[in-house]
Amino acid sequence: MANFLTEWRRRWMLTCQEVNGFLEAYVDGRLDTTTKAQFERHINGCETCRTYLQQYRATIDLVKEADPANDHPPEPSDALVDETLSFLRDHYEPPTNNASS
Repeated sequence: MANFLTEWRRRWMLTCQEVNGFLEAYVDGRLDTTTKAQFERHINGCETCRTYLQQYRATIDLVKEADPANDHPPEPSDALVDETLSFLRDHYEPPTNNASS
């Protein structure tokens, strides 16, 4: 039974660390259907990862809206996005366990 559960989790559940690795692709809509379903299943059951995803999206929105005088701000440069994400990674610990609430 333990082997069945281990195999089931491996196939159908992502760890917090895996979710963190898929954040950018998820937000950009680049995950395949299976991985997207696994990602969303984890996010729905893990408050820590759900909060991290919300912070990630909020940061991207802030970068895009940095110039309120411009109705359509240009896309942020890759360097700016990289610096912002680096800042987040340096100042906010991504979830490292598979804790669910």
